Amino acid sequence: MSRPGQIAKVKSESEKKAKDAFKVFLRSHMPEETETKWSEGADPPDYNLVLAGQEFAVEVSDLQDKVAVGGGLMRRRDVRHHLEKFIREVERSAQQDGILFGEYCVNFPRAIPNLRKRAPLLKEGILAFLRSSRGSPPGVEQEIDRNEGRPSVIKKWAREGSALFASGPTDSSRAAEAEKELAGLIAERITEKTERLSKLAQEKILLLGDLYLFAERDMYDAIATPASGTGKFHTIYVHRPYGGDGVLLTSRFPGLVGIWDR
Repeated sequence: MSRPGQIAKVKSESEKKAKDAFKVFLRSHMPEETETKWSEGADPPDYNLVLAGQEFAVEVSDLQDKVAVGGGLMRRRDVRHHLEKFIREVERSAQQDGILFGEYCVNFPRAIPNLRKRAPLLKEGILAFLRSSRGSPPGVEQEIDRNEGRPSVIKKWAREGSALFASGPTDSSRAAEAEKELAGLIAERITEKTERLSKLAQEKILLLGDLYLFAERDMYDAIATPASGTGKFHTIYVHRPYGGDGVLLTSRFPGLVGIWDR
């Protein structure tokens, strides 16, 4: 429930899933008789949790990086969503026209500014290549766009099937520094949420939905040390959509051992 004059925060799907995963985690790792009660928070916090008689303020957030788009920044997940939506539209058109023979992939190494405006020309280039490469062997490719000096290329992967895929945007330098960037994202969320909850007296829990493209399981091992700085949080829990959930750091849950054995 929001305070008068406030607009309630709309929780993302990953934030909701992080909360649901933590509820399952608690049931699995706390004594069976432990009583838990969840309720909507006053914003802040996102949720209230009463666990074994102790009150907690629970905040949820996402971990995701951003990519340059024109003169600004967009979340990588949003960029991918728009590219996938565009590719699905082109795929439908190609199948309806009867020109999609085989499997193709369009690689976008950089996010495309003004995609909506540039979509018709990009679509025309992709469809033209599909027509011309119908009888060609796998491996043929063609540049369909150039952005910041990097070409976007469509490539035929297989003769069989009838599908069009998209890859990117990618940046090898960011991938190489993923652990440092992930630690920075976590630190940002801790600082942001610590400030947001600064006037609340109860213990605080932070739930993070991992949407970071380059995150690997062992990176969290390196990050989860007392020296990494955990603000005022009692527990920080990370939900990874593809498994490997666990407690990044917990201070005072007796006997609470996560999947990460931390």
